[in-house]
Amino acid sequence: MKWRVQDWSLRSKFTALTMFINLLGLSLFSGAYALNEYYTARTDANHELVTLGDATAAQALGTLVFEDSDAMAKLVSAFRDAPIVTSVRLYRKDGAVAAEWTRETAKEPTWPGLDAADSGFYGLEMTHMTRVIRLPNGTRVGALCIYSDLMPVKERMWRTLVSLLGLWGICLGVAFFATRYLQGLVVRPVVELSDAMHQATETKDYTQRVPVTSHDEIGRLETGFNNLLGKVQVSQSELEQRVRERTAELGEMNERLIQEVQKRFRIEEALRLSEERLGLAVKGSDLGLWDWNIVTGHVTFSERLLGMISYTVKEVRPHVSSWEELLHPDDKPHVMDEVKKHLEGRTEIYETEHRLKMKNGEWLWILDRGQVVERDTKGNPLRAAGTHLDISLRKETERLLRESHAQLEQRVIERTAEVVSSEERLHLLAQTLESTREMIAISDETNRFIYVNEAFQRGYGYSLKELLGKTAGIISPGLSQGQLEEIPEKTAAGGWQGEVMNRAKDGREFPISLSTSPVFAADGKLIAMVGVATDISERKRLEREVLEAGERERQRIGQDLHDDLCQYLTGIRFKAALLEKKLGANGDKMQDDAGDIVRLLADATELARALARGLQPVEPTPNGLMSALERLAQNTSYTFKISCHCRFPKPVLGHDPHVATQIYRIAQEAVQNAIKHAQPGGIEISLEAHGNQLILTVSNDGLGFQPDHHHGIGLQTMRHRAQMIGGVLEIKPLPERGTVVTCSMPHYPSAMER
Repeated sequence: MKWRVQDWSLRSKFTALTMFINLLGLSLFSGAYALNEYYTARTDANHELVTLGDATAAQALGTLVFEDSDAMAKLVSAFRDAPIVTSVRLYRKDGAVAAEWTRETAKEPTWPGLDAADSGFYGLEMTHMTRVIRLPNGTRVGALCIYSDLMPVKERMWRTLVSLLGLWGICLGVAFFATRYLQGLVVRPVVELSDAMHQATETKDYTQRVPVTSHDEIGRLETGFNNLLGKVQVSQSELEQRVRERTAELGEMNERLIQEVQKRFRIEEALRLSEERLGLAVKGSDLGLWDWNIVTGHVTFSERLLGMISYTVKEVRPHVSSWEELLHPDDKPHVMDEVKKHLEGRTEIYETEHRLKMKNGEWLWILDRGQVVERDTKGNPLRAAGTHLDISLRKETERLLRESHAQLEQRVIERTAEVVSSEERLHLLAQTLESTREMIAISDETNRFIYVNEAFQRGYGYSLKELLGKTAGIISPGLSQGQLEEIPEKTAAGGWQGEVMNRAKDGREFPISLSTSPVFAADGKLIAMVGVATDISERKRLEREVLEAGERERQRIGQDLHDDLCQYLTGIRFKAALLEKKLGANGDKMQDDAGDIVRLLADATELARALARGLQPVEPTPNGLMSALERLAQNTSYTFKISCHCRFPKPVLGHDPHVATQIYRIAQEAVQNAIKHAQPGGIEISLEAHGNQLILTVSNDGLGFQPDHHHGIGLQTMRHRAQMIGGVLEIKPLPERGTVVTCSMPHYPSAMER
């Protein structure tokens, strides 16, 4: 059985507390009194022994001097009258025992040796004392040793203990009766008050009262309880009256219910019109929308999305498997891998370019972007939403450009092969090289120019004499030493193709599309390298205009989504919330339907805002670029659970929106490439100005620079964006571990920065 004090009654607790206090007080008093008695008795006994010893030693001096044995025996026997002494021994000066006496009831003591000085031992059970007897001149003539078993002290302590026990009995009896009396004064009124309160709570009878027994605190408590019961009784009467009044009001509200139902039909009509406006806004943005319930697989496809591939809503089953069946077989593994990565939280957004099968059997290129918008408490994805954008025109343009490059390269190779076999072909080649509009250069195995055609000389403003023996660095000062070494190495290995920024003699910079091929001797030794360059300034201008137009369109769509669609959705949700509240007040069963509409509208608003932020990442404010980069770092850290932070040694303010957007896209692509290929533990985004140069740096501590990825689509896009704003992109491995992407571009500080 466990003793739980909190379960005791108030009377038991009061009795226990009172008795505990009395016992504690008696214990402290008894202990102090007993210690004092013991100390007093012991002090008296020691004093008596010292007195007896000193007196006896003085009397024994003469007997020892005169060797009076009878006097010695008589002197020792006199201790029988001292109750405290149990044994006595008198020594001569040579240490021999002159006389001794031991009480019959005492134990034989252990006699100490004869010391040269007085000594003593004071224990709990016995005490002995030795006095050396000397002549006035200090000569020792003997010694006296006295033993005591402290029996008088023990008897005195027993008497004290008996007295204390009697005192304990008297005090406990008085305390018990005093406690019972105090219970009647203090505890009984409290118990009666508690019983009355319990009865009033159980029976709901607030008319009873408790008697007021005194005018102290308990009396005031009883009076307050009676007053409280009176107020509760009055409140109960008032509540009953209010219930009757409320019943009458409900009758009136029931009559107004018909009018509220009519209002409800009008609100539903307003909701229908708002949904039509929402559809018009989405249709105007030329985006197809999809909403995927990941748990059930159900997907809601917008009419525009299915219209891109010539289907209607009724012709496609609203399930994710329908979308998978429309994917091109060559694109499906990559697309499903990207979907899996995003669902697992390894990418910030899902974005792929792939083909969908149209109703007529043809394939349509689309840009598919989306994001998980809802996860459970464990981080598992529940719902995702996104858009489809038709990019077939852009893909067709890219295909034509690739075919043009391939045809040009093939023509150059064919012409080069034809002229190597004979002088006639060599002469024909010289004429061809001089007459072609492509800029052609031939360099030796050390990458020094040995020939450039007329088109090359016109394009760069250098004469043949000025270029002979020079390396490509004279026309490509923007390339790093690593890039200048990489192109010849790739050419010797089979050829190189890419885009670089060149500089003419007059300082004019322009982009070229460069294709290089090796020339081998019969023994397989490299003897020359041929480079064919095409000025793509006009193409870059057109591409820049297309990108700028696309960026402006995305910003316009994002602004429209934020300003129009989000406002419409917010207004509809506000009205739907009012409808839900009114239906709830009337007890209408359709309140749950209205609540579902409110939640769906809230989800749609968040989706529209997320789409708007993705289309317009950089706000047109002085610190818009820095804010966008910080959001990129925060989203990366949250999504991929890695350390990603920004560093701005000094504020970089007031950038042109187009330039700021391109800088953001370069940083975004660099971060995504690091996560995709490097498996980093940390990423740092840095933006700082050095004079008239603005430098963007994205570094990571991942696996390091991978040469195989150097010409991927993402890196080509980054270089293209850098060239659009007059910048140079450079990618280098870090000394220890990781990779750094650096983009340097012209910068003219704003007034706010200065």
